[in-house]
Amino acid sequence: MKPIRMIALAASVSCIAQVPAPQTPAPPPLTPTAQGPVFEAPPVSNVVQRNIDAYNAHDARALAETFTPDAQFIQHPGILIYDGKEAIYKGYADSFRKNKNAHCQVLHRSLLGARIVDEAEFTGLGKLPVKGIIIYELRNGLIANIWAIPPE
Repeated sequence: MKPIRMIALAASVSCIAQVPAPQTPAPPPLTPTAQGPVFEAPPVSNVVQRNIDAYNAHDARALAETFTPDAQFIQHPGILIYDGKEAIYKGYADSFRKNKNAHCQVLHRSLLGARIVDEAEFTGLGKLPVKGIIIYELRNGLIANIWAIPPE
């Protein structure tokens, strides 16, 4: 009887092996960077990444093109820094002339519907790095508003 049981067991295992396993979605592909692999960003955050890339390239025009015409840059607690895309362009062009080594590194990014929240570290603006929280509100694929929350 033992040989028959073994054959029955082998047949059962063979049938089980032919049943496809339930499929689970694959994680997003990894993209290598200078800091190591990171998850590929969802399309909604691409405009924000273009904004950061333009900042780091000191390209005020490309940075301004990531904003809606009526965009506002507001520093917490409610201080309007730039009002409109052209003011954003002029402000950043001036800042890049004064801060030749300005650089932003995103430490953490969260997606909340039409808002993206970055924890970032800025260097080249003084002697020490400055960390802050940047909240981007998106509209029609562009940045409509930015709220910057600096350290105390």
